[in-house]
Amino acid sequence: MSPLLVQLISLIKKPGQAKPDAKALALASMLTYYVTGSPTTISINLSMNLHGLTHSKELVDTFHKAGVCIGYALVLLLRDAWAVHDLQLCTDCPNEITEDMPGVIIVDNDDFRNDTLTGGNTSQGTNVMYVQQVTLEYHGPQCGERVKHAKALSSTLKEIATGMLTHDHYITYKRGEPPVSDRVQPALGDIEPQRKRHVIHALVRADTDGERPAAIDQRVPSFAGFQALISDPVERCKAYYFMTYPEPPKKPVLNDVMLKVKGAMERKRMLFAVVVDDQPVYTLLVEIKSEHPQEYKNIIPFLGPFHTQGCMIYAIYKRYKGSGIAEVLVAAGVIAEGSVNQALRGKHYRRALRLHLILNRRLAGSELEAGTRAQLAVLRDPKVNTQKSLVAANEKLPNDPAIDILIRSMFEEVEESDMANYWTEFMTMVEILMMNVHAIHTCNWDEYSHLTPDIDHQPGHHLLE
Repeated sequence: MSPLLVQLISLIKKPGQAKPDAKALALASMLTYYVTGSPTTISINLSMNLHGLTHSKELVDTFHKAGVCIGYALVLLLRDAWAVHDLQLCTDCPNEITEDMPGVIIVDNDDFRNDTLTGGNTSQGTNVMYVQQVTLEYHGPQCGERVKHAKALSSTLKEIATGMLTHDHYITYKRGEPPVSDRVQPALGDIEPQRKRHVIHALVRADTDGERPAAIDQRVPSFAGFQALISDPVERCKAYYFMTYPEPPKKPVLNDVMLKVKGAMERKRMLFAVVVDDQPVYTLLVEIKSEHPQEYKNIIPFLGPFHTQGCMIYAIYKRYKGSGIAEVLVAAGVIAEGSVNQALRGKHYRRALRLHLILNRRLAGSELEAGTRAQLAVLRDPKVNTQKSLVAANEKLPNDPAIDILIRSMFEEVEESDMANYWTEFMTMVEILMMNVHAIHTCNWDEYSHLTPDIDHQPGHHLLE
């Protein structure tokens, strides 16, 4: 594009203008394309956006005849060339993944691969994506090999894509239980911080008289929202889609995923990689790793936090099924009869957390009027007070002797009986669950890794195996 042409258009539009604006550059680009016939940036971008929004061959060709855009055939050729370049750069992992850092890969089944409402009569797929912090994004070379044979471009694209999805039949050489590490038997972790968080949140949601305000007058959010108010924001992560297998997550597919993760580790110089998944996929990955311990020694299968919490919710449901919890919640009008069992089983995640928190606080509700009035008053009005004042008030309450006395009266100074222990264990299990939720929301890895073994030691721990 000629600089003189840009300057001429700028002078005609606004004499004396030193720097051309975007409109002048666009018009100069369109004139250059009209005169020379060589595609320019504006003509290419207009064509790609027009085709992306409408997918209309007639509309693209109409603008091409008017001298504004490139033709429909070139649009398809350019899309194929970009796809080939992307595949060449992303054979093992997305090109944006940084180097010299551990990798995080998410593997999950796709129940709605054919975009149906219920997923019925459709085959499953397996989605694979990478996750990393936005600030770590790799900005290296973004171009693949130059396309030399345009006519063979479509066949080249098909060949590369088919090669990525093709995998060998997996043969199991070892049978029986995988040689995983022995069960760790630590003492129950310290859940006192979470007990204090629960008590403080319950006190804050009550009014100065210890009574529960009506829902319309409640100014303090739920547990997760309240913790978000008093916690520093964490750095966001970005998901990078990698590929989708047109098959469910069986051993051949997952073994191919592990091979590609291994290739990504070599290309990006990762010390190790963590593959996050749900319980069925986690079980298969552990088996595959146990059958190839040396080949996949630096790949760590990891049960996702959401699924870990789901197992914990279901363990609570199994232990306390038939104890009258469901009937109490329905009679109190908290949830409908047709939904209570599904919520307590963990099928409705947010409802399950809410129901367990309600039950936990009702068991300890007789002492909720105790506490430090000044700090509670600050936390009861989060819209008026600043985050700094909320954090300061919240930091003082866990060290307040009144909170310690309240917790002792709730958990230690109770009658010793089987029934009392039964419901005390319920409160402990709920606190472990919510401490796990808190650790995830605040990105506190120390708290999460310290507490996750406790989930495995609660009644129903076999559900995690």
